[in-house]
Amino acid sequence: MNYDASFINTKTNVGLGFLYRDHTGRFSGSIVVGDRASSTKELEGLALLRAMQWAICLNLHRVIFEGDCASITRCANKAADALAKKG
Repeated sequence: MNYDASFINTKTNVGLGFLYRDHTGRFSGSIVVGDRASSTKELEGLALLRAMQWAICLNLHRVIFEGDCASITRCANKAADALAKKG
């Protein structure tokens, strides 16, 4: 699932967009939502959270999340690795 966000400033609503493809790469759905955030990093984290929530609502399993904020991706991957080690 690909997620992205659009941030202008703290006084405006932000846009969050998500799209997902099946295991063959075929487009399967998309959604755009509005929200508020105080920084771009907060917004990217919020976008990942909302993408995960949408994946749960769609009953998707074994989802690969793709975003363009390297620090959020690293943080999410570290958390996933730690959870996987705990079993």
